[in-house]
Amino acid sequence: MISAWPLTGRGDELRIVRTVIAGDSSCAGIVIAGAPGVGKTRLAREALEQARTRRCRTYWTAGTESSRSVPLGAFTDVVTDFGADPLMRVHDVLTGLVGGPDRPHLVVGVDDAHLLDDMSAFVVHRLVLHGLATVVLTIRAGERWPDALVRCCKNGPLRRLDLRPLSRDDTRTLVETVLEAPMEASSAERLWACTQGNVLYLRHLLEDEYASGRLTQSSGVWLWPGPSGLSPTLLGLVEASIGRQSASVCEVLDVLSTCEPLDLAVLRTVVDPAALDAAEASRLVVVETDSRAPTVRLAHPLIGEVRRAEAGTLRLRTIRGRVAAALTATGDTDPRTTVRRTLLTMNSDCQATAATLLEAASAAMQLLDAHLSDQFARAAVAAGGGAAAHLTRAFTLGLLERGQEADHLLSELASTVPDGALRLRIALIRAGNSTWVERAPCKAEEILTATGELAASLDRRSAHRALRSAAAAAGGHCRTAVNLARDALHDGGIDDYETMMAIWSLVIGLGDVGDVDAVSDVAATGYALAEGSFEAAHLRFGLGLLELTAYLLAGRLADADTVTHRLYEHGLDMPHAVGVNFMLGMCEAAHGRLATAQRHLREAVAQSTGSADNTTPGLLSATLLVATLSMSGKPSEAERILAGVDVRIGPGFAMWDPDIAAAEGWVRAAAGALSEAITTVRRAADVAADQGRPAREVQCLQIATQFGDATTARRLRQLSTVVSGPRVAAAAAHATALAGRDGDALLEASRAYEVFGDLVAAADAAAHAAANFRRAGRRGPALTACAVARRLADACEGASTPALRAYLEPVPLTGRQREIVELVQRGLSNREIAERLGVSVRTVEGHLYRACRRTGVCSRDELGELLGTHPNR
Repeated sequence: MISAWPLTGRGDELRIVRTVIAGDSSCAGIVIAGAPGVGKTRLAREALEQARTRRCRTYWTAGTESSRSVPLGAFTDVVTDFGADPLMRVHDVLTGLVGGPDRPHLVVGVDDAHLLDDMSAFVVHRLVLHGLATVVLTIRAGERWPDALVRCCKNGPLRRLDLRPLSRDDTRTLVETVLEAPMEASSAERLWACTQGNVLYLRHLLEDEYASGRLTQSSGVWLWPGPSGLSPTLLGLVEASIGRQSASVCEVLDVLSTCEPLDLAVLRTVVDPAALDAAEASRLVVVETDSRAPTVRLAHPLIGEVRRAEAGTLRLRTIRGRVAAALTATGDTDPRTTVRRTLLTMNSDCQATAATLLEAASAAMQLLDAHLSDQFARAAVAAGGGAAAHLTRAFTLGLLERGQEADHLLSELASTVPDGALRLRIALIRAGNSTWVERAPCKAEEILTATGELAASLDRRSAHRALRSAAAAAGGHCRTAVNLARDALHDGGIDDYETMMAIWSLVIGLGDVGDVDAVSDVAATGYALAEGSFEAAHLRFGLGLLELTAYLLAGRLADADTVTHRLYEHGLDMPHAVGVNFMLGMCEAAHGRLATAQRHLREAVAQSTGSADNTTPGLLSATLLVATLSMSGKPSEAERILAGVDVRIGPGFAMWDPDIAAAEGWVRAAAGALSEAITTVRRAADVAADQGRPAREVQCLQIATQFGDATTARRLRQLSTVVSGPRVAAAAAHATALAGRDGDALLEASRAYEVFGDLVAAADAAAHAAANFRRAGRRGPALTACAVARRLADACEGASTPALRAYLEPVPLTGRQREIVELVQRGLSNREIAERLGVSVRTVEGHLYRACRRTGVCSRDELGELLGTHPNR
């Protein structure tokens, strides 16, 4: 439901107007100027309303087209019986407005003051000149003012305030306030791009799209796919801003509506230059001179929507053909020009060749638009582009996470080509698609096994190794992946796609085995490759995710932030927005900024097509969202999300298993089942150890330590000799101090976590320190540790982990007693608790009896209420 529209993003402007009204400036009034719909009226009315609450008298009127021909038409409600003398009429209006000398200060607001008749403008002039009132005028930019108002501004009594459209951030804030929920970033960007911060257009567009059902909500986040047409109301508003124009000016607008911005030199070859000058004078187009060559664009994107809606289909097709021919004549080979020229040709009365379409598909991929690349590739197939077109189409389908479609197309293609080299090429792309898109490395291994002899006969063993390394990395066999990838890259003779697959594998493997110092150089090679390669361009986002993961495992959070923010701007409004939001969520969660992380992760889940587990980033975003909600003490919401996510990523796909186990562990811990939580993450640590993934083992053992497991110290100390980065040292120090019940060492461990940025772990270590100081009877250090833990919990945007709940405001229970009482509080019976913890019902009853004795309550229900009202619950 859309709520009331507040005044947003106008704080500075409102302060300026308030200052003028309060008489704290040398001005007698203010003129708020701006384009139609930017919010001039809203700002002026808000200023007058605030003046009224400060006991000023206020008067509001407006100039209109109909009243413009009536003398004093804006003030007819002040004096109704006019005499013959015009000056006496003005005097009567002024007397009616101002009144006696003892009346409160008057503030007069005049909307659309450029439409005032001359005598009404003269009234305003007299009010200003004699200081009878403060005036607040709104005027449409570009309109001619009445002479009396011009004199007011020239002589200085009136200040001018030019009101600009809302910025991107302010537009998003306004939309989210109105919708009472967050909006997904790329949807917010599309709204801003369509309305350019014009509040009137924004309001009509948002309300129309909400009413039509195209503005939807998923995972608590609003989504909008972009405009599909304008409502009659909005159409009329934009048409009114265009006004009546000559046919030649409309031609300029129609050309730009099909392709903007256009180089000025190109546009002058397509339209009448005099008409272009007239369009600029009417503020319908804007000439920008800050690029390499002057370019022209429409003054507002919705002008293009209006012109496209009104122009006929055949007319637009003819215009697109003319513009495409003009772009071709320039000889420009820039990928952006190639894409625009080909897209225009496809939608014109001209014919695009298969070669042209394939060139455009490559250019679109360089520009990181896989959807557009697929559109060109599909057209190239239809135009008879042969195997090359089919192969390009399959490649783009894979990048769009449509793995089964890609595999079907590749399988069909492989059965029709006689050339062995091409068949191997198809098999290698199929293997990569099976590994990363279908998430089935076992299937990839079968494909590679079947083509091993062909690869050897063609001397393409290195290419074969590159794809085998990818399957090994996805399957969790990281040392094998590292060896295969290094061999493939060392031997050479592999193309861009195969090179990137080897680089991916090497980054994954180096990160998981703990050799993070070598990751950045390998990743840099991949980014350089992606800059100019059709096959590698989009793979930079996957590479960024893998590099980021390696840094997070090691505790190099600053490096992780650098990677994420470098890719964020590239991927905001592209198919990789899901992955980029997941990366942002990962970084924020790693720092412990839980609420911020949840926002990004909800966006990523909402962006995922169909459901949360439809794409790997979507599934992983849901999994990490579960973990962060659990860290925030929200087990019910976390369990609800986890129940709707299929955590089985794919057959043999083990790469992300530790992250899934961590999320499950956090859910159990948040629900009070701490023993189960520890068992879950310890089991994942054992699997990681068996796979030879020591950095992943550290990840799981650190979480177990945070849950209070005091048996991880020895293994973490061993891992600190083979895993690089600050995380393992901090985790080993935490575990050692926890096992030794050393409060001072636990505080040192907390500081070590905080130094590299893991604030949740730092808060848990400080909470453990408080408990041990309290146990040792050291009240002063216990209070200090509690203060540290609270400060860190606040920095974590509301963290409520088991350690924080147990030790900051402790109820005098043992760990097992607390676990049982938390399960009581969640509504489980004694028998259900016994089955869940693997103990007898009598044991559960004994713990509850002793817990009652310790807390001074009399019943099981009172125990549940005791924790239910705990300040950290």
